[in-house]
Amino acid sequence: MEELKKDIGEEDIENNVKEIEDIKNEIEQQKELGLGPCKDGFRCLNEDGEVITMERAKAHLPGTQYKFTLEETAQVETYMAEAMRRYPNVEAGVLKILVEDFVKHPEEVRKEMYADKKYCEDNNIIIPTET
Repeated sequence: MEELKKDIGEEDIENNVKEIEDIKNEIEQQKELGLGPCKDGFRCLNEDGEVITMERAKAHLPGTQYKFTLEETAQVETYMAEAMRRYPNVEAGVLKILVEDFVKHPEEVRKEMYADKKYCEDNNIIIPTET
């Protein structure tokens, strides 16, 4: 331990220990307030310090659920598997909304994608020109 104090510096160690203890205290306060993920969504504090629950994304808004053919269902399943592999940190309900919209309205979605120049540039997408 003495060698470590010499290499790093005693003051740095004390600062790191203090930071760790501050983080532990913050986590304890969050637990006491019931903050974090919950079955209804995510509990957090708003700007006024009040506890609020942000709802989870809904897979379908009322009245917007699509009806799919067998071929479209297979497309949705294939695209969902790929989307979940590529974007593991995005909630499945959000991906499902995007995938289903693409399967039902591919031209409209492509038009929106091509309108986003930064997206096209970042993903090496060549925008087709209409003839």
